[in-house]
Amino acid sequence: MTNTDSEQRTEFVRELIRRTELRDVRLVSIDATNDASHWPADGNVEVTPDNVQFRLDDRQLQVRFKHTVTYQTAETTELAHIAVEHLATYSWEDTPGDSAPPTEPDTINEWIERVVYFTVYPYVRSALQTTALAMSIPPVVLGYLRQDLVPSHVSLIASPTSESNGE
Repeated sequence: MTNTDSEQRTEFVRELIRRTELRDVRLVSIDATNDASHWPADGNVEVTPDNVQFRLDDRQLQVRFKHTVTYQTAETTELAHIAVEHLATYSWEDTPGDSAPPTEPDTINEWIERVVYFTVYPYVRSALQTTALAMSIPPVVLGYLRQDLVPSHVSLIASPTSESNGE
């Protein structure tokens, strides 16, 4: 991609930001199990984002995110998992004289990576923490996002602390 292409896509993303308004972020699905009777001190917690799904209608954009947390022993035996899906809905805001909104896949992907993912991330954090608490699963702490990381590549690894597993 040339510098001009990058600049043009950045301008298209700005146009999307100008013409969209967040209308709703909601948790649409939770799947969770807890098969552990106790939590090993050397266990692992892996957080993986799934593929992002995008839908464009005449008057709105919808983006669906799925994140899965897997709790494992050091030998990779699954102890528990939590999977949550969130749906973010944006409306189009048109003013007289506006051209058609930019809908090229590269532009939409960049908008999702730079704007939408950062909007949804606190909801993901909350759903994972609340579900873990309700199921007596050690909480996982998600780090903060960094602008230079592509969200589809984020993979956070953490270990339950002795405080969170009752020691």
